[in-house]
Amino acid sequence: TGQKAGIQSIRFTGDTFQAPRFVRERQAYKAAQIGTFTHYVMQQLDFSALEGLDESDYPTAIQEQAQAWLAAGFMEASQWEAVKLASICQFLASDLGQVLIKQAKSLHREQAFSYRLPAAKLFARQLGADQLQELAGSQLLVHGVVDNYLNLPDGRLILIDYKTDRYRPWASLTKSAQIDQIVDKYRFQMSLYARALSLAKGKAVTDVYLVLLDFDQVVPVTDLYDFE
Repeated sequence: TGQKAGIQSIRFTGDTFQAPRFVRERQAYKAAQIGTFTHYVMQQLDFSALEGLDESDYPTAIQEQAQAWLAAGFMEASQWEAVKLASICQFLASDLGQVLIKQAKSLHREQAFSYRLPAAKLFARQLGADQLQELAGSQLLVHGVVDNYLNLPDGRLILIDYKTDRYRPWASLTKSAQIDQIVDKYRFQMSLYARALSLAKGKAVTDVYLVLLDFDQVVPVTDLYDFE
């Protein structure tokens, strides 16, 4: 942003050359850092302020909220610029995004949990029968934080987790295959979160979703681990 249009020359003086400054600035933050900035935005965003707005007005409304974060020193301008606002707006236009906007009062964030779990249940899919037998009677204390959940008036309890894993269009795997891989990676984690949330609220979690922001996809997580 703020760069003059036109052609910039690169002087080649050796075996390697440094990318032009405008390219280096754009790549200043690593993917993990951008993920941290994006998570901050999603946790701070006032969804209720978007209710009644046309989807085309979401970018402006979110920019206005961001200005308050910048003014308060919670983010730097360069950090905000690294966030993919278009992906956030795409999510907000989805069915789940619309539920968040319309049911913002039912949204809960950063729910810490701690509970004991039989070790054999925790490792049921990773270990053989003999190894599981050795763990019989052992308990593990599991700690974590549920990022977001909706406890809706109609009784639904929806677990939501934002993920910023990068979409790699140049990879050998298709977009769909990359998504499947990511869901498999987080299934165990989301199973733990769903169990913790269910225990805390005294009712079953009805839906579990991964919001893959870089893929512009909301993906349900099924085939959860059974820790009961």
